[in-house]
Amino acid sequence: MSQTVEREWHDAGDARVSEQRVVEHGAAPEVAATPPTPPLRHVILRHLPYFLVVAQEQHFHRAATILNVTQSALSRRIQALEAELGVVLFNRGQRGVTLTEAGRIFYEESKPILSEFERAVGRVRAVVRGEEGRLRIAINEGAVRSPAVSTALRDYRRLLPRVKLDIMPMLTSEQLDGLRNQSIDLGILYDLAGIDLPEAQFAHHLIEEEPMVLALPNDHPLATRDLKIEDLANEPLTWPSRDRGRYLHDAMIAAFQASGLSPIMSMEVLTAETTVNLAAAGLGMGFVGQRQHVPPTVALKPVLGFDVALKLQLVWQRNNRLPSLRPLLELLGAA
Repeated sequence: MSQTVEREWHDAGDARVSEQRVVEHGAAPEVAATPPTPPLRHVILRHLPYFLVVAQEQHFHRAATILNVTQSALSRRIQALEAELGVVLFNRGQRGVTLTEAGRIFYEESKPILSEFERAVGRVRAVVRGEEGRLRIAINEGAVRSPAVSTALRDYRRLLPRVKLDIMPMLTSEQLDGLRNQSIDLGILYDLAGIDLPEAQFAHHLIEEEPMVLALPNDHPLATRDLKIEDLANEPLTWPSRDRGRYLHDAMIAAFQASGLSPIMSMEVLTAETTVNLAAAGLGMGFVGQRQHVPPTVALKPVLGFDVALKLQLVWQRNNRLPSLRPLLELLGAA
């Protein structure tokens, strides 16, 4: 005697539960597979909007017109819902319908559920349209001086107030690591030249170039003159750390070497703010971006022959399809 396994379905709570039983027989007949009945909650959710409209209108014909279905199809849906629940929801009459006590309770309990469901659907669609969600932006601290960046971020908040902007200060190297491991969506950074970024993986866009100028004490003899790079031949200078920005560090040295000079680097500093603070204290001079904020005791002077600029750029993963990313790229001229 052979054995086969048959699957039976029965109700258990609000779901259909399957059981297997072993049947002994001589030969297994060919039986067409029957799909399981949908769980009760699926049936209710499918019919719930129809029930709510009928309950509100208290009339099948008017409800069918609103729902754009035939009255007979609507009646079958309500009957199916009543059968699944095992209760009568409506008292049917010649002039319309009224809710039974069970129907009234079901209406009061189910109306908020549908409202929450519709709200969830609306939020999901808003995320897909880029109107809601989260955008993770890493930014070099100096980049906030850029009018293009500050204006774009301000406009983005105004246009898409439901998108949460996570703005994180990061160095260039940290931003690139974040882009590679996808912990950030967009980098706003300096000093990208010379860094190997696979074109197939990363996209980038130049926002602007900010010329570098000399920050020095305003009582220094050079502060009152038009300057050439040769004027700095014997002047000790603060210099950006190569560990923080290899390209900028080397490009500044190359500018001196192009004029046949070797810069005197008195110290390496981590930030432009340190250069400014040293100049304010009368302890040195060095190059910063021309939009760098300085106190009244510090002068900013362009230097002829020193053609180095801070290049502010956007970088993002090409395969990043986050809907909230594109509007910011557009505001910054990158899309």
